[in-house]
Amino acid sequence: MSEGSLSWRAWRHLRRRRTLLWATALATLAALLCFVPLFNLLAYEFSAAIALLASLAAAHLGSVFGRTAPAGPVARSYLCAFAAHLLLLVPPLALITLNALRVRNCNYGEGLAFFALLPVASVACATATGLLSAHMIDRPALATAASLSVVVASLALGLLRMYFDPPVYAYDPFLGYFPGALYDEEVTVPSALLWFRAMNGAVILALLLLASQRPLRALLAIASAVFLYAQGPRLGFRNTATDIEQALGGRLETPHFVILFRDDGRTRDLGAIERDHEFRFSQLAEALGVRPSEKIRSYLFPSAAEKRRLMGAGRTFVAKPWRSEIYLQEGEPPQPALKHELVHVFGAAVAKGPLGLPRTLDMGLVEGLAVALDWPSDEGLDPHQQARALRDQGLAPPLESLFGKGFLGVAPARAYTLAGSFVRHLLDRHGAAALRRAYRSGDFLATYGRPLSGLEAEWLDTVSRTALDARDRAALNERFRRPAIWRRVCAHEVATLSREADGLRASHPKRAALLLRRVVEFDPGEPAHLLGLADALREAGELVEARRTAERALSHPAASAPLRHRALSTMGDLSWRAMDMAAARDAYQRAAREPAPEGDRRLLDLKIQALSAEEMVRDRLFDFLLGGQQGRRDAFIDGVVLGRLATETPGLGLAPYLLGRQLWQRGRFERAAAELRTACELPLPGVDFRRECHRLLALAAWRSGDLLSAEAAARVLLRPRGEGGDPDFARDMLERFAWERRGGRV
Repeated sequence: MSEGSLSWRAWRHLRRRRTLLWATALATLAALLCFVPLFNLLAYEFSAAIALLASLAAAHLGSVFGRTAPAGPVARSYLCAFAAHLLLLVPPLALITLNALRVRNCNYGEGLAFFALLPVASVACATATGLLSAHMIDRPALATAASLSVVVASLALGLLRMYFDPPVYAYDPFLGYFPGALYDEEVTVPSALLWFRAMNGAVILALLLLASQRPLRALLAIASAVFLYAQGPRLGFRNTATDIEQALGGRLETPHFVILFRDDGRTRDLGAIERDHEFRFSQLAEALGVRPSEKIRSYLFPSAAEKRRLMGAGRTFVAKPWRSEIYLQEGEPPQPALKHELVHVFGAAVAKGPLGLPRTLDMGLVEGLAVALDWPSDEGLDPHQQARALRDQGLAPPLESLFGKGFLGVAPARAYTLAGSFVRHLLDRHGAAALRRAYRSGDFLATYGRPLSGLEAEWLDTVSRTALDARDRAALNERFRRPAIWRRVCAHEVATLSREADGLRASHPKRAALLLRRVVEFDPGEPAHLLGLADALREAGELVEARRTAERALSHPAASAPLRHRALSTMGDLSWRAMDMAAARDAYQRAAREPAPEGDRRLLDLKIQALSAEEMVRDRLFDFLLGGQQGRRDAFIDGVVLGRLATETPGLGLAPYLLGRQLWQRGRFERAAAELRTACELPLPGVDFRRECHRLLALAAWRSGDLLSAEAAARVLLRPRGEGGDPDFARDMLERFAWERRGGRV
């Protein structure tokens, strides 16, 4: 290595004090991240954090190297500087790799891919930025300032794109990639990131060739970069509002909305979609006493995968209040997430700030307001009841950890529920005007004359007086048992494998079972994974192994009552498939003693009744519920089986109920209403069935235009839950019907 050569200069560059300081900073950051949940393994989060600091280091050091390197080809100087800066990434990679001895890494290969596509590629971009800054600017301080400014400006531009366009994801040369919605657990290496990095490489090559005075070659590189940029919407790393609207194609304009949907030729009830949107707008305008000043754009994506591709949030529904936009997944009205996301847009009319959020950016207030005004039912239980279950279980943190900076550190189900219950209490006790002031300022003391702790005591009194029986409490405990993503093992890998397995269960159950075996291996402390594996094994025909797996779930130390219910029900199914009726009946009866959500209870009641019925009815229900000996259900066969069952049991409501439910799911609302009307007038297995029968009848009659029948069914549900009612659902539907009778005026 001769003195004065580029290799010697690169070695000397590495030994400079500023280089050693940056190396120390990167190693220190990596060491600290080894003790931060979710960042403590080689995956997306660790790589993104290192990429950000490494970009600043490479931009600074690249400008230094550019002014100290001897005259010669710029491309050669770049390669030497890039190689030197890559060595700065060795300690972070080594530290996080060694940390795998104490923190499980479930997909080290994908972690390496993220490391290559984020820190390594970011260092390549930042080194070129620093080197070219030094090449163009003679003054060292200005060259360094320019290179660092480019990094900061690029990151700021990414934020501006997220502000001015629908996507919540971001692709940036220096950060690399931001996946979007915080509650989407599936974070994998997207193909769009590969194309984006290819475009970055073409840009770097073009700039180096221009600096080397090779314009013809530079033109080819520029053409490649321009082509990739132009294809950005199709490749998935760049989408504007116009791109998304063109991809969807369908547009429906109403008095208060512009509704965008996939124009794929499929028949839709656009009238029902319009009424659903306008009714929710009317409800919120009345409840809050404000309304948005411009039309709201409602994006209805055809699937979670398409939503993730076009705007970044896959299984999460989001809103951008400052843009008056909501992003949902298309489904039959009433759309369950519509009102919640609309609240965020109405919140912008209250807050009146540039982001449409409280001045304090308090996410507890933002999401609490949405839950408080949506006031959803979960198995017929409102958030006050759910909050009491959390309090009784010892899972409710103090409100000061929810309102302020700590909201995202609490498991979403718990955080949303508690914040919503508290804000609903404020609305009911102190009125909408005070709530608007509190939302705008984020200052509880100035609004209510009491600090948050004083208001918390008042709220806790409300929650403690809320009725909650033991069965409902046990069912809610399972819902709230799941910890925040920060505290879960290999959260991204487990979520991705589970989603892939769900997609394969119907067509390739054995492949699904293989994926779920890996999930169980990665996260053995979660018994729900065992139940998913047992179901996949059952569908794959591996009945003995499925039973062993269900028994493991049943005896798992973390198994809750609802999970034990599911495990015993699965064991009963396997016994029934083996024609061991006594064992099936015993498993089902044991399951019935365990509290469970309403849907699981209804299904179990149906199985118990089937086993007690005469042989012909039992065989019909065996085919319908378990798919016969082959374990395969078919929509046509289901219809035939239910038709025969209706003929053979004319005095019972079970067959028309099941048939009406099938017709509802297929959008045959008029026929569904006819079957459900018959079912609701005949004997059904229990109060859970009667409640669901009237719920479905109200919805089917409404969708078929029969408001009289819909209203009659809803009024039955005004009775208490213990008598087969669902008061929250009933009041909401009756309010909807009254609004439609008035002509749908806001």
